[in-house]
Amino acid sequence: PVGQYSAQEGSSACDICPAGEFSDSEGSTGCHPCPPGQYSDTDGSATCQNCSAGQYSHTAGSASCQTCLEGQYSTEGSTSCETCQAGHYSDLVSCQPCPAGEYSTTPGWRDSCKKCPDGQISTSRGSTECQTCQPGSVTDR
Repeated sequence: PVGQYSAQEGSSACDICPAGEFSDSEGSTGCHPCPPGQYSDTDGSATCQNCSAGQYSHTAGSASCQTCLEGQYSTEGSTSCETCQAGHYSDLVSCQPCPAGEYSTTPGWRDSCKKCPDGQISTSRGSTECQTCQPGSVTDR
């Protein structure tokens, strides 16, 4: 049956493919490792599954996927994570710019975007710094 194999000719019993490997055809003589970006977390798998967005697997034969670190993201089936630029934060599946009025010097999670201090502004999304207000002007809060 699929998910199993027999490595010995004339054997009367099949062995089950371990987690991280699969067998997609009957009569298999061995199991195949899941390719990078995919995993199999159960014994006896006939297929491997893509790592979810926000996770990755960089080696063949994975039984699980790793979660991207703070400030990183990945799409489904990824073998690595991408790092967001300063002024942006990760929601694990993409990079989002810090809102206007906030800034970030390093990528991270949503809380890495900080409000500009009193007397300073950032007028665009994705800012890496705040600018001092011109004399005679005030900030809207």
